[in-house]
Amino acid sequence: MTPEQGQRLFRPFSQADASTTRKFGGTGLGLAISRQLARAVGGDVTYVSQPGVGSTFTVTIATGPLSGVPLVNPTSHAPESEEESTMLSNQATDKSKPLAGRRILLAEDGPDNQHLISLRLRQAGAAVELAEDGRIALEMAQTAEASCQPFDLIFMDMQMPEMDGYAATSRLRSEGYRRPIVALTAHAMSGDREKCLAAGCDDYTTKPIDNQRMIQIALEQVVRFAGSASAAAVLEGEAVRDESPAEPATVDSATAPGSGEPLVSELAGDPDMTDAIDRYVARLRTTTEGLARVLAGEPVSDLVPIVHQMKGAAGGYGFPQITAAAAELEQCLKGSAPPSEREAALARLIGLCRRVEAASGSAHARQLQEVVQ
Repeated sequence: MTPEQGQRLFRPFSQADASTTRKFGGTGLGLAISRQLARAVGGDVTYVSQPGVGSTFTVTIATGPLSGVPLVNPTSHAPESEEESTMLSNQATDKSKPLAGRRILLAEDGPDNQHLISLRLRQAGAAVELAEDGRIALEMAQTAEASCQPFDLIFMDMQMPEMDGYAATSRLRSEGYRRPIVALTAHAMSGDREKCLAAGCDDYTTKPIDNQRMIQIALEQVVRFAGSASAAAVLEGEAVRDESPAEPATVDSATAPGSGEPLVSELAGDPDMTDAIDRYVARLRTTTEGLARVLAGEPVSDLVPIVHQMKGAAGGYGFPQITAAAAELEQCLKGSAPPSEREAALARLIGLCRRVEAASGSAHARQLQEVVQ
């Protein structure tokens, strides 16, 4: 990287390549969050770079004295986090795992949705692998099929960098891929479902995800493909699901930025979601700081993908108000709304995020404690 590119690295919503034709996705938050986390524990994230050669990033952490502390081999540490450890423990005692033994490929470029959707699928018993864009998903599906270890299902985000879900799905179908592909999209307008099906998807569900609907769709598609009477019996007696997407929550336009009661996740009482919510709120804090700078006049190359990811993820973590506010702002940014209307929508979104920050930690803990008691 050049020195000019390097200066932008640790600023939220900034990337070394700011062009509209850049190859990779993301919102430019990863390095900013990583440095904040490192500095919070007395360390830092630094780098050295030479244009045309490469870059080396170094993470330091103030560990304190390490005398007598054993080195843990990361390859022998199976659970990736406390969250996954809890999930695996629950699986050992909970027999209601409708997707047990199923291999699912999740093609999704947004880190919040990657984490949440894979968590929910694993809680249902599935083994989940991730692809960060359509081209990787295409290659992983092809490789799995050729090695006789195919995925039972692909959840395909339709808006991704490098190759979007429409192109990846069409390419797979043109090459004879017959296994189920379910579209994931934050777009819920009339005609979006038909567009996904026309590309070759077997079904369609919207983000933020409805967990029960997503698991039900996955089960139906796996059963349909398997075509076995014993598997079909699993669905016997199930209610017919509503094909239309749920109505999004509305935004209270009278709520001023940062005003109102602290906003607690609707899922705060779910013990399996405690860690996930806390991590989402921590990431949301950095996003909000970047949005506030945009509101103050700092330029940003493209706010639409950032807002689009917020719209698609927040509701899945129990914050439908943020999903609704992000959807409103996305419409303003894509349409011909005057600057004043865009700023007002951005201010409302920031206000809701600030209310979530105010509720983080103690409020979630109190609500969880009440549920447990």
